[in-house]
Amino acid sequence: MNEMPEAPTDPRIYMAAERTFLAWIRTGIAFMGFGFVVARFGLFLREMAHGNNMVVPQHDSGLSLPVGITLIVAGIMVNIFAAIRHRRYTKALDRGELKQDYPNLRS
Repeated sequence: MNEMPEAPTDPRIYMAAERTFLAWIRTGIAFMGFGFVVARFGLFLREMAHGNNMVVPQHDSGLSLPVGITLIVAGIMVNIFAAIRHRRYTKALDRGELKQDYPNLRS
């Protein structure tokens, strides 16, 4: 009963780190999914216009594809950043070090 619950060996700290990591992964996947939808939205609009017999310019300079690709790349970067951050944090926990980046875990 003398053990502090905020000790680095406490499994709740590892579980909290895992939940945070999974939340960041979920956010990155959402970015990528939304980017895919945005990138395909221009194609959808062209198909709808073609179905309604409207004249559609062949070389449309719409922003849906670049914005969609940007969101997909942002999602990939979020996932990479989350993985690197999680790995560094768990290694610091294994060594018994808690950095200043995590003041709420210090006792």
